[in-house]
Formats: sequence, C-alpha cells, structure tokens
Amino acid sequence: MNISKKVTLALFALLTAVSLNAKDISQDELQALMKNKEKPLLIDVRTESEYTSGHVPGAINIPHKELEQRLAELSGVKNSQVILYCRSGRRADVAKKILVENGFTKLDHLTGDYIAWNKQGLPLVKTK
Repeated sequence: MNISKKVTLALFALLTAVSLNAKDISQDELQALMKNKEKPLLIDVRTESEYTSGHVPGAINIPHKELEQRLAELSGVKNSQVILYCRSGRRADVAKKILVENGFTKLDHLTGDYIAWNKQGLPLVKTK
C-alpha cells in the first residue's frame, strides 16, 4: 500500500474515532449545562423558518446546508463544547460530520432533538 493510501486510511480512522466520541446530551443535561458560567455553544441546524418558529433558548441558527460556508463564524470554538440539534437527528449528524472534518473536537448531540424538547414542553424561543 502506498503512503497516500496509508495517510488517507489513518485520517479516516481518526475522523471516525472523533465522530464516535460525540456523546448524546439529554434535555435535562442541556438545561443544566446552560446554567453554567461557561455555556456550550448550541447550534440549531434546521432551516431559518424552522428556527424562527421555535428553538431551544440560547441556540444559534446555522442551517446544515450553510455550515461549510459559515465555518469562519465558528473558528473560535473548535476546541469548545458544541451541541448540535435539528428536528429529528439526521441533519445534526450531517453537521457533525462537517465539523469533525474541519477539526472540531468536542461535539455533542441533543438526544431526541427538537421533537423531544418540544414534546416535553420545555422552553422555546419564537422569533416570528
């Protein structure tokens, strides 16, 4: 096997390992974390219209389709805790992969995403 294939395989293994280290954060855990002095960055990766119709307090909106173009906005948090959520989990997983590929090291996922948060009657911010 040539060197470039070995490097590619090693990089893939590293990215997979980092991706697998992302843990799920429950709604209760997120609420506790948001009370800490150093809050994690919470990113809602749904569309802007979904976000404005209701989102988790403290979340910023970067739709998953815009994430690669907006990475510069997140350059200061590459080694900070970042928690992702979407409606049901699929788009958060896409966003997680993009962030892992771009060197983010502390990525977590909100268990149950927006659907579970809303179903539990937890606080929402509506900006419409």
